[in-house]
Amino acid sequence: QLFLERGYAQTKLRDLAAGLNMKPASLYYHAPGGKEELWHRVVDRLLARHHEQLVRAAQHANPDLRSQLRAMGDWLISQPPVHPAFISSTNTNSEPLSTRTADQMYEGLMAPIADVIKQAVARGEIRDIEPDLLAGVFVTSVHGMVPLSNNNQLPSSLQKLVYQLIDIFMDGILAKR
Repeated sequence: QLFLERGYAQTKLRDLAAGLNMKPASLYYHAPGGKEELWHRVVDRLLARHHEQLVRAAQHANPDLRSQLRAMGDWLISQPPVHPAFISSTNTNSEPLSTRTADQMYEGLMAPIADVIKQAVARGEIRDIEPDLLAGVFVTSVHGMVPLSNNNQLPSSLQKLVYQLIDIFMDGILAKR
């Protein structure tokens, strides 16, 4: 939570230790790599959890793309947003966004959505499109709306806007003639 609220650079090891009700020395015992090791553990768990829950949301939805995207959108808005820029902006001793982390971002957030898009193409439900592009636009758009809803800057409920976004993906924006 501290990393999400403050970012990597602004989160101090002593704050992490205090949040866990332990002394910094004890924290180093459990995470010898210090703050950077904890950061990577948090990112690993966060993205693995997103992957699991996005897959579960799609599996429990009706087997059409609109229903699956709505279920996945509901999951995304129920969680703090995970922006690739947030994860890549860390000033750790390792690369800002390692290949491993980029792969985790893809697997955790985009792959489950890209998979339901590929399935919809295979069913003939939608035309053949680049699933990773649509998945990336979807995740970025949904996560971009969350901070606005927290500040009451959106004209409708967040869920209603996410569903409208899905309708735009599915139906386009041109007037029906």
